[in-house]
Parts: sequence; structure tokens; C-alpha cells
Amino acid sequence: MDDAAAVQVAASLGIKGPDFLSCDPAQFGGGDNIMSIVYAPADAAPDDTARVWVAWEDKDAAGAWRPAACNAYVRVDLAGMW
Repeated sequence: MDDAAAVQVAASLGIKGPDFLSCDPAQFGGGDNIMSIVYAPADAAPDDTARVWVAWEDKDAAGAWRPAACNAYVRVDLAGMW
């Protein structure tokens, strides 16, 4: 499984409401999915660099909540972090 497929699986499974495949704001309940994280260890990555893909929950200017799994994922390389 490559990074893109792993992120798709995590985003699909993030608790967003009764229809876990939908990012329709009408189904968002309380804050159920505040962070969504996919970890790719170095030995599984094609370039041998450990990394994580992270998405966070969000509130817009009007105060409407959006779960992490419905937002963009950001890649963070872990090489040289420790």
C-alpha cells in the first residue's frame, strides 16, 4: 500500500458522522475526529524516509466544525528529527 492509499483509508475511516465516506457538513456531530494520522516507517517507504501524514480538525470563521479526515493531509518527514 502506498502513502496515497493509506491516507485514503484513514480519511475514509475517520469518524465524521453516520456515513463515514461522506464529508457533508450536515452529518457532522460533535468533535469526533480531531486528528487523523498515517505513519509510514522508513523500511516501508520507497525512499527509505520515515514520515507521517497528518490532518487536523478545523473551525471556520462562522464557527462551523470540520473533522480532520475531511481536511487536507500534510506530509511531515521524520528523517533527522531525533
